[in-house]
Amino acid sequence: MIVCQICQEKFQNMITWKHLKKHNTTVKEYKEKYGDVVTPEYRQLKQQQNAGKNNPNYGNHLTQESKDRISKSNKGKTPHNKNKKMSQDQKTILSKKAKERNAFWQENNNHPLLGRNHSQETKEKIKQKRVNQIITKEQVQKALETKRSRGYDLAFFRGKSHSDETKKKISQSSINANRARTQQSITEAESRLEEFGYNLHSTNDNLFSIECTTCGTRFTRSRQYATASKITAKMCPTCYPPLKGTSIYEAEIYDFLKDYTVVETNNRSVIAPKEIDLLLPNKKIGVEFNGLYWHSDKYKNSDYHIEKKKAANANNIDLIHIFEDEWVNQKELVKSRLLSWINCSPEVVYARKCQIKEIDSKTANQFLRENHIQGSGRSNIRLGLYYNENLVSVMTFLNNDISKNIKGWELNRFCSRKFTQVVGSASKLFKHFLNSHNPQCITSFCDLRWNRKETVYEKLGFEFIHNSPPNYWYFLPAEGIRHHRYSLRKPSDCSVTERELRESQGYLRIYDCGSSKWVWTR
Repeated sequence: MIVCQICQEKFQNMITWKHLKKHNTTVKEYKEKYGDVVTPEYRQLKQQQNAGKNNPNYGNHLTQESKDRISKSNKGKTPHNKNKKMSQDQKTILSKKAKERNAFWQENNNHPLLGRNHSQETKEKIKQKRVNQIITKEQVQKALETKRSRGYDLAFFRGKSHSDETKKKISQSSINANRARTQQSITEAESRLEEFGYNLHSTNDNLFSIECTTCGTRFTRSRQYATASKITAKMCPTCYPPLKGTSIYEAEIYDFLKDYTVVETNNRSVIAPKEIDLLLPNKKIGVEFNGLYWHSDKYKNSDYHIEKKKAANANNIDLIHIFEDEWVNQKELVKSRLLSWINCSPEVVYARKCQIKEIDSKTANQFLRENHIQGSGRSNIRLGLYYNENLVSVMTFLNNDISKNIKGWELNRFCSRKFTQVVGSASKLFKHFLNSHNPQCITSFCDLRWNRKETVYEKLGFEFIHNSPPNYWYFLPAEGIRHHRYSLRKPSDCSVTERELRESQGYLRIYDCGSSKWVWTR
């Protein structure tokens, strides 16, 4: 029962608009002044009767004739809401009602569409509609901001945590997945080794025990050297013993450089009594070729290479150290760097004619693998320099690298396209990063084997901090490829030292020249 607040007349379920017309008022005006015109019970009953399939119009569609008739009658009419915007009050009311409606559905688990599925025809229509639909990042961000402004909590799992049982399931699932990946990797490696004439004898941690089918020799290799990109037929130390000298590779570098400048071999006058393998007197540059076996710590101490570099610098010579595996496996890249050092790059590009773009990690990493001596690396910001729509230089930055204890940004990669000198590229890319990201501090490290006395860091405004001691690498003489020490750290349950473990497996150490640390501050 509901009572009219104007004349006190009683109605069973609802005060009609015709009755309100007698009082010269509308339903909206009555609601604003006196409250609802319908009893709560009647409103709820109607909602239930008209919900979902209970609605008398459920499943009914207008015929094409009716649609055409409505369209014709509306043609030329101005929509009542044209050029009108919803008021903020109305938006607030609608938002509040939507939240209440959603809360009611969740509480009672009775959403009108619950249990209903699209027909196959409808699914095909939706699929076809979305084929050419492109949702940009800006649209996604705008939608999220709208939801935030309306008070929605986008962190759906805020304050929630997995039960212990679920945690165990997730942990076990992860363990099983890792085991499956490892087993698949071993199976693929075994098949690959057979193709190259080897048998996989046993596996231990990250190492493979391999048997040569030709001579029966068993030897150890890390798992990565059974991958498609690194496996080779010349792994057996008996069938393919290591070279006893490196003169053949020194000769190759000499033959390459002599076409561009004057080259002296085995110079002992500059840093007497020590020798510089190749001296470029007109360029004041020296080149040292370090064969892995004869320059390992079996024959050279850990300071040998850096002391030689210091002696050359003291005599106004920039000394480059090239490791044997770099020349064998990255010959074109080493040639490019040598030509850059002597200003003889075949192609010269000026940065002022280039455009800067932020590039994705896939593009950056591909470029770095092809043009940087250390390959690709992790990064948060990647800047590319384009000349005539071609990528010619890349500079990458990493934020807060915990592994190196760096707070702030790190400039961790910079290089130009092989055999191309891009004049002013470092300055242009670095200034763009400063202007666009406003860093307070930037750290960078330079490999001393390849640095000059006058570095690019000084031109960019960095301050020299210190030089680190030489780092060491491991290699197997028969393999001739350096492995970073981090990849061959000893297992936690191993009772011997790392050196003893790796020496027992046939590894030797070789030391580089260390690195220099530079810091830029605003």
